[in-house]
Amino acid sequence: MAGTRGEVDRLFAACSIVAAGLLVIAFFLPLWVMDMSAPQYPQGLQLVAYGTKLTGDLQEINSLNHYVGVKEIEPDSVAELKLFPFALFALVAVLVVTPFIVRWRYWRAVLAALVFAVPIGMLIDVQWWLYKYGHDRSEDAIYDISDFTTKVLGGTQVINFHTDTMVGIGWWIMVAAGVIIAAGPSLIRFLATSWANTGATPPAAGL
Repeated sequence: MAGTRGEVDRLFAACSIVAAGLLVIAFFLPLWVMDMSAPQYPQGLQLVAYGTKLTGDLQEINSLNHYVGVKEIEPDSVAELKLFPFALFALVAVLVVTPFIVRWRYWRAVLAALVFAVPIGMLIDVQWWLYKYGHDRSEDAIYDISDFTTKVLGGTQVINFHTDTMVGIGWWIMVAAGVIIAAGPSLIRFLATSWANTGATPPAAGL
């Protein structure tokens, strides 16, 4: 049962700690993946984004982007990759500590909003970067093509390259953390109450 105003809601605190653990796991997993294919690249090219790094065929992708005037992707210059661990682990600390010291009735909603803001904000930020890469291009490009915007989710065709983008397992784990904060305690209490009411029905009086 939920605690009184002066008590710790132990179930909420447990869900908050589980959510914090999921965020730590997500830190080490892919958050977003881009797959590129073209006739001259039958094996395809891939770029994988983690919270703090980009892996995959980055050098080859940069070489191809040069032909259409797209600026080189330099992970060391991306501020978001440097700030991500500080923001994520600050949120982890908040999830672990505050359920034991904050009694505000709407705090659970605030925590859920903070957790959901990470994966949603990440997609918005990546889409902004994709827009900039397709529009802020060099005028000295070898091939003159129209400005373009690669979709942060889904397929995009640019010349003879088809790009498919999708979130990674780490992104889904962060979403799961938000769901646990938002609905975990209520769902667990509902299931516990439902299970407690599944006993045998007593016989009617007089039978």
